[in-house]
Amino acid sequence: MALPAQAPPLEAPDQRRPLAWALITGALAVFALALAGLITGTEPFASWFFVFAWWSWIFALDGIVFLRRERSILFDRARGFWLLVPWSTAFWLVFEVVNLRLENWYYAGLPASTLSRYLGIFVSFATVLLGIFETEQLLRSFGLFRKLRCRPGPWRVTDSRRRLLLGIGAAMAILPLVFPRYFFPLVWGASFFLLEPWLAKRNQPSVWGQLAAGRPGGPLRILLAGAICGLCWESWNFWASSKWIYTVPFFEELKLFEMPLLGFLGFPPFALECYTFSRVLVARGLVPEWEPGRSRRVVSSTRQNRWALGAALVSLPLIWVVDRSLVRSTAPTLEDFASLGAEQREALRARELRDGSGLARALEDGVLDEELDAATRQAARREWALFTTALMGRRGAEWLRSVDVLSVEELSAQESEDLLARLRSDGQGPAPTPSGPEVRVWCRKARARVAAD
Repeated sequence: MALPAQAPPLEAPDQRRPLAWALITGALAVFALALAGLITGTEPFASWFFVFAWWSWIFALDGIVFLRRERSILFDRARGFWLLVPWSTAFWLVFEVVNLRLENWYYAGLPASTLSRYLGIFVSFATVLLGIFETEQLLRSFGLFRKLRCRPGPWRVTDSRRRLLLGIGAAMAILPLVFPRYFFPLVWGASFFLLEPWLAKRNQPSVWGQLAAGRPGGPLRILLAGAICGLCWESWNFWASSKWIYTVPFFEELKLFEMPLLGFLGFPPFALECYTFSRVLVARGLVPEWEPGRSRRVVSSTRQNRWALGAALVSLPLIWVVDRSLVRSTAPTLEDFASLGAEQREALRARELRDGSGLARALEDGVLDEELDAATRQAARREWALFTTALMGRRGAEWLRSVDVLSVEELSAQESEDLLARLRSDGQGPAPTPSGPEVRVWCRKARARVAAD
């Protein structure tokens, strides 16, 4: 008599699912706490909201992806996840160095502490690669573009096409440096065209390889992930008290958040650059395979750790360059107020007031009548208004004071080109000297503030 077929054993539930739920819950809690801190002006959330928001986004998305797919970057490729962190910082710092020539953005309102700025810059830039990749993984979990197919022929990388791609990449890298005013958008895509031929020649996973196989879904998801991340980057930056401000030629007026509208077109190709760069890291054995579902290569973990440490160490002098050249202001402290004497500052510290934002709240609440006379209170309010206009801080206020511009109202009445000429001929203040785009931002923000009042 035949024995009844034995039923297959039930598959045990993945024990990591509770951990994924905990990760999502914790990330959302941190985001909510950071948002509350941003609204109330509580540090460090007000200054570093961008950092808290992005790391919350990354961890929450990884947990969601795991629940949907039973695999994710952090849960299944943890070493790849963490080793991408220093490479992300190093990769983005290349664009910061290029921006020294382009002058398309600068940073304002960062913490006065040098250590805090360095750490914050490193951790902020460390989110770039993972933010895009986790977003793409979320889109993948919904099967977006999975069934799309394309003709592979036009995308096959022959020797002649490889040379063409390299030529395009070289032109996109060189032209912005030679003619930054007109060719600055080309930096968002240069490394993609330079690195993709290298991957294609070695039959490594790549954007072009997916297209040549007739599968455009992956590249399309990366492009969409770049667009989504761009909106998040700009919205979270806009509300933070430490932020970057754009000074893009020809597009300084029409903006969404701080970004010129057309500037959002740069995020999708930038996402392709991020993906291609990370695939080169894997192909060279510098980071382990980070994409769930791809086979892993056996590579020395010691070698990968050393390279990751090297990327972090190389980042430090570049962060110094960014801090010295592109950080144009720091959050005002009591020492930044020229209207306050030493005794008045000591009296304010006795009331546990340490910085400009605390002083501003106390002035608004009208609780400093004993410590400061009416004239000093009025002067401090005027200084604070100037400090916070375009987040120019003490440096900007000192430059304006040197040409007898002492208030937001006076600044709003200035013509930016005339003011810039006076600053360069007669003005004196802390380095660096204000640039033309920066002065235009000051004047534009001052006019908007006066009109709002």
